[in-house]
Amino acid sequence: MSYLSTSSILSDTTQFSSFFRTIPSDVFQSKGLAQLVLHFSWTWIGLVAVDDDYGRLSIQVIIQELLWGTIGLSFQSSTIPGFGEFVNSANPRSTGDPWIQIFLEKGFGCKYLQQISLIDSWDNSTLCTGNESSHFKLCLAWSGERRTIKAGDRLALEKRLCRMDQEYGLDLIWFLPTPYSVIFRTLFKCHWMDDLIWFLPTPYSACVIKSFQQFQAMRFAVEEINKNPYLLPNVTLGFHIYDSCAGLQLELDGTLMLVTGQNKGIPNFICQEKPPVVAIIGHSISTFSILMAYMLGLYRYPQISHFSTSSILSDKIQFPSFFRTVPSDAFQSKGLAQLILHFGWTWVGLVAVSEDYGQQGIQVIKKEILKGGACVAFMEYIMTNLPDNNAYHLTNVIKQSTAKVIVVFSTVSEMIPLLDEMLKQNVNGNIFVASEGWSTSNVLSVAKYASILSGSIGFSFHSLIIPNFRTYLNSVHPYNIQGEYWAKIFWERTFECTLKDRKNVTNIQDNSTKWCTGNEDLWSIFNSYNDVSSLRGAYNLYTAIYIIAKSLHDLQTCYQGRGPFQDGNCADLKHFEPWQLSHYIYMVRMRLSGREVFFDKNGDPPAVYDIVNWQVSADGRLRQVTVGSYDTTQADGNVFNINASSVRLKSEDGQSKTHVPISVCSQSCPPGFRRVGRKGEPVCCFQCVPCPQGEISNQTEQNTQTQSGTIIVECNEGSNTAFWCMLGYLGLLATISFIVAFLSRRLPDSFNEAKFITFSMLAFLSVWVSYIPASLSARGKYTVAMEIFAILSSSWALVACMFVPKCFIIIFRPYLNSKEHLMGNSKG
Repeated sequence: MSYLSTSSILSDTTQFSSFFRTIPSDVFQSKGLAQLVLHFSWTWIGLVAVDDDYGRLSIQVIIQELLWGTIGLSFQSSTIPGFGEFVNSANPRSTGDPWIQIFLEKGFGCKYLQQISLIDSWDNSTLCTGNESSHFKLCLAWSGERRTIKAGDRLALEKRLCRMDQEYGLDLIWFLPTPYSVIFRTLFKCHWMDDLIWFLPTPYSACVIKSFQQFQAMRFAVEEINKNPYLLPNVTLGFHIYDSCAGLQLELDGTLMLVTGQNKGIPNFICQEKPPVVAIIGHSISTFSILMAYMLGLYRYPQISHFSTSSILSDKIQFPSFFRTVPSDAFQSKGLAQLILHFGWTWVGLVAVSEDYGQQGIQVIKKEILKGGACVAFMEYIMTNLPDNNAYHLTNVIKQSTAKVIVVFSTVSEMIPLLDEMLKQNVNGNIFVASEGWSTSNVLSVAKYASILSGSIGFSFHSLIIPNFRTYLNSVHPYNIQGEYWAKIFWERTFECTLKDRKNVTNIQDNSTKWCTGNEDLWSIFNSYNDVSSLRGAYNLYTAIYIIAKSLHDLQTCYQGRGPFQDGNCADLKHFEPWQLSHYIYMVRMRLSGREVFFDKNGDPPAVYDIVNWQVSADGRLRQVTVGSYDTTQADGNVFNINASSVRLKSEDGQSKTHVPISVCSQSCPPGFRRVGRKGEPVCCFQCVPCPQGEISNQTEQNTQTQSGTIIVECNEGSNTAFWCMLGYLGLLATISFIVAFLSRRLPDSFNEAKFITFSMLAFLSVWVSYIPASLSARGKYTVAMEIFAILSSSWALVACMFVPKCFIIIFRPYLNSKEHLMGNSKG
């Protein structure tokens, strides 16, 4: 019961079934504010919102209400009695009208069996059952209804039709018991949500091949460990997979089930003497992992995620038992900012998904970009709570912006509506900088998106090889593995056939049905399932299982009296507390596939990313080419490396080229012009105006730091080393001359000039020794003046000491300039 929380997302009783509040939802406030604006006929307004859930969600509702607040004319509508029942009863079985069949195929996105070609892919040829009900198709018919559907019935809702004021609720409870005994459990998303939402007892289109590959990676790791006599000897690992169906409520129920050891989640109770599981792997979505980590942290249950990257999960105060085998987004965000600055892009747009993953990541990128001297053109969010993910608004912002580089911090499913809208509006010519959430997506690598995504560059998790894994993948058969149910779905989808022992959900017999023989060979195909060239998610899951096994092994081989716990005690493998295993996970250090695996104090692994560039292949598809790396483990500090010659970036004409395109708010001012900032815009945006009379514009690398407000023009004197070597050589000659002259000053010769040479060398050395500190401390024109003074004064010192005495005799004492006087001095 909340008395001050107003966020509209809390009204979702599917996710928050026991939440109440005594204050209205922000939805009503936003609609009321929009009505207030329209009441005063204000048609040109600005919007400002705080950058959190309260501000973002509310401001989007206000925008929606304002844009949809226009008024139009329509024909008067009346009701035809019985017409709704007549339309909803239309069925191709009850009428011979082919138009009814075409209408139902278009409405439900399926085909009747007699029209399907055997070469059609399963995804594009969903079978119609003949029992589809058009009652659920229209939003107006659905609004206000409360209906249930049994297993086998089909429900279709198109989100694009339900974007006005119609409110509808859908409460689906789906439970599949799994009887396997467990030691650790894995939670990960295995469902793909498209615009058309549908449910069947055997959801063929719900299985994602990459997730099935990750499932096989887990099986492969467990079997390898169980066969290894040196790792956990006499101990057998098992596993249990729980599918959360990408739902927070199911995620919460599943976590409670894992902790209590029962088929029902009971908060704050453990229903078995020993923990039912030793560790939990998951979730792949950061928001879900945060929910799990809050709860598992109370029990100190070890949790290792193979794909959650949110930086908030590094907080060990909130999540004391959370670990992950992927780097934190804090490293990725700094690396992406460094990538942007490397190419000299100073004017970029930022787009992020409105979840923990995107919000936190994009804020760090913005901070690093501004710190590097670049500017942000705009920062927008993909609103997952809106029907079209805010795609129309985002596309208009990108189209109107002058920024050519767009950083997108999102996942694959949230990117699709945006890319579809950009295709619809023919928006291309931008360079996308991708986060790891979509940088290696096979779904987006189709030729359809090549015009938009070609030339994109971004970060992906570093990929390593799992030895013998492809052989293991191709040995899978639908009747010889655990998880036979999913294996059969995978088999039918891969080979586009139907297993004979599967129920015919259509109840329609047709000779065109292609039956699976069970002898199909996975070696004959090549798709994302058996492609082991980029095992990012699968390798991270493989690593997580080996970390658990190594930690259990260290716990098992502990010697009493030398243990890590109080009084040197060890934990018993058969009866230990979850926090004891967390200690060993913290301390684990091992080599796997040639890479050292360990955790830092925050439970994060070393940050190692590949820099990938999206390039168009010969068949029109997009492929991700590794062109560099970002590795924080480099001892020499050379963290960022990129091979510029391998990068293909998109130019303004849409073609991929090797040269780097420019993304700046304003072009550099030519000589004779100066910058003048634009009012209310970032510092990267300016105008070029002519310099005042008698002034010049500063050029690149000129000295503007020595004296405030003054540009000091310095000439290039060549090598400083050569100058000081020359000065040192002259000093050496002068020093030698001074010493020799000083030693010969008392020679009894009337022609001895030693005393004059001594004074001249002393003056010469004094000048140039004084010049060194004076030259180093002077700047600008004073440096030149000091050098001129030293040259002239040293030269005049030599002339004066050598010739002034002689000139004095010649001019003022000519009688001394005689042979007798000189010979007399010699005799004396």
